[in-house]
Amino acid sequence: MNRERNEVFRNLSLILEVGLTILVPFVGFLFLGKWLDGKFGTRFLVVVLMLLGLSGGLAGAWRLLHAAYRKEDEPEEKYDLMEGFHKEDYTQGEDKPREK
Repeated sequence: MNRERNEVFRNLSLILEVGLTILVPFVGFLFLGKWLDGKFGTRFLVVVLMLLGLSGGLAGAWRLLHAAYRKEDEPEEKYDLMEGFHKEDYTQGEDKPREK
């Protein structure tokens, strides 16, 4: 029961996140386009920026869904992000390892 409930909430949160990922850039660029059209006296910027916001939102949603489903297919292993990194090889403030 608890596992099913967690799965339902996980799916609902993914749906909400995808919706907001598409909606926020679309509405933001829509208002920006309307403002710029009023400022410059044009009528095409709202359409161009609206399409740009929609395409950006759809691309973000695609990446989000792709990452969510890729995580489901991977085995549940913990990855060591620090593998191969040795603190003594780096000095403070440098991005490259010290020469030995």
